[in-house]
Amino acid sequence: MKKKLRRVNNIKKYLTKRSNNVEGDYFFVSINTPKNINHGEWYLSTKLGKGSHDTMMRSICINSGLNFKDRSITNHSMRSTGIYNLVESGVTLDEQMTFSRHKTIA
Repeated sequence: MKKKLRRVNNIKKYLTKRSNNVEGDYFFVSINTPKNINHGEWYLSTKLGKGSHDTMMRSICINSGLNFKDRSITNHSMRSTGIYNLVESGVTLDEQMTFSRHKTIA
């Protein structure tokens, strides 16, 4: 249970660090410059680009030792796994929708 709670707390921490004026309704936003991060501005208000998503997913797979040969691992995989973990952690539906930036249950 502690591990599941930590996952939820990590998402909540991320949400407190991202800009409140994000352009659009994107969960992942671009990372700011080191200088601005040192001033407490961690993220930009623009979405994280596809290339950055792909690089991030590849790095996560490599660093965690996952065998992703002949598999399609995408940012959507990460999003759906994240939502699954929220469900398993007992997070309310409203919170899940807030975290995932879904406007409807579908």
